[in-house]
Parts: sequence; structure tokens; C-alpha cells
Amino acid sequence: MDKGYSEGFIIDFADAVARDTYLEDAEHRAIGGRIVASAIAGVEGVFVFDLDM
Repeated sequence: MDKGYSEGFIIDFADAVARDTYLEDAEHRAIGGRIVASAIAGVEGVFVFDLDM
């Protein structure tokens, strides 16, 4: 799991509906595409996971 990542994002949603709305948002998708495009190895250089707490 450790690929030497030095940056990250944490987002805490009120509920699953809020999370799902965010995931489908056009601006979120556009920014995600820019992150992947700038990552070393593209999508292989990005690690995303959901943790339900």
C-alpha cells in the first residue's frame, strides 16, 4: 500500500447521500481527472478508498 505518497485529502460527509452526490458532481470529476493526469503513472499513482465510520 505504501507507494511513498506525501499528499492526501480527507473528506467527511454527513451521510451516504451527500457522498454519492459529491462523487457524481461534474467539478469533482474534472478535478479528479486533473489529479490523475498530473500523477506519476497516471491512475496507478492515485490511491482512493472509502472508510465508513
